[in-house]
Amino acid sequence: MDKSLFHIEMKGAGVCPQTTPLKSLVNFLTNLEATILETAKAQNVDTKAGEAPLSLVEIATGSNRLGLAVSPLFVPVIAQITRAINTQNFSTIPDRAHQSLYGISEQAKSENWEVHFVEDKSQAIEIATISNERPIPNPTSPYVKGTSTIFGKCIRVGGAEPKVDIRLPNRSRLLHVKVTEEMARSLARSLYDAIAMTGEATWERETWFIVNFKATSVVNIQSGSPLQAFEELGEVVGEKWKGIDVNRFVEELRSGKGGL
Repeated sequence: MDKSLFHIEMKGAGVCPQTTPLKSLVNFLTNLEATILETAKAQNVDTKAGEAPLSLVEIATGSNRLGLAVSPLFVPVIAQITRAINTQNFSTIPDRAHQSLYGISEQAKSENWEVHFVEDKSQAIEIATISNERPIPNPTSPYVKGTSTIFGKCIRVGGAEPKVDIRLPNRSRLLHVKVTEEMARSLARSLYDAIAMTGEATWERETWFIVNFKATSVVNIQSGSPLQAFEELGEVVGEKWKGIDVNRFVEELRSGKGGL
C-alpha cells in the first residue's frame, strides 16, 4: 500500500535535525507516534494491520524539515490532531494522545523549539504550531480516583437507580452514593444510623473534597458492641484504622462533629 507523506518543521535558533541530538529526535518522534496511534485507536483504526503506521523518510539537507510517511488510514487521524492543536480543542482526541502532545510541548519548551505541522489541503492537514507562545495544556485531570471507605449518617435510600444519601462529618451537602439493589435493601434498615461503605471514590485534586462515590460493599457497624463493629471495620481498612479512639469516633459521627 502506497504511503502518504506529511511534513513537520522544527524551528528555533540553531535548530536543525542534523545537529539535534539523536535522543531528542527519538523522544520527539516517539511522542508523535504515540499521539497518532492513540487517536487512531479511538477512531477504531486497525493499528496492527500492515506496515508501521509512521516512518521518517526524509530530512531535507541543511534544513529543519522532516518528511514522514504514513498509511493512508492514518491521514484523517493526523488531520484530526492538527485541527485539535490549531483550535486548542483537545476534547476531540483521547487523553493518552493529549498526554503525548503535552510531552512534545514540554520538550519544545525545554529545547526552545517551535514545532510546525505543514499545511496540506489535499489531505485536510491544517497548519498547527506547538511553541512557547502556543503550548499544549497539561491534560492532568482535576480529579483523583481510588478505593476508599466512607463513614456517615444514612439519610435516604432508594430511587429508580439505587442510591444512598449520606451526611458525612464536617460536610453540609449530602453525598449521593451509587449502590446495588441488594445494598439498598440492606441499608434501608439503617436509615438515620451511622453506616460505613467501601468503594471507588473521586476527589478534587486540589481540595481532596469527595465528589463521587460508588459503593462496592457495606461494612456492618450495627451489630454487636461498637468495639466489635470497628474491629470488623479495621479488617477492611487495615493500617488506616490504627490509633483511632472507637468510642470518641462513634460519638462524633452520630453528632456530626467529627470523624475521619
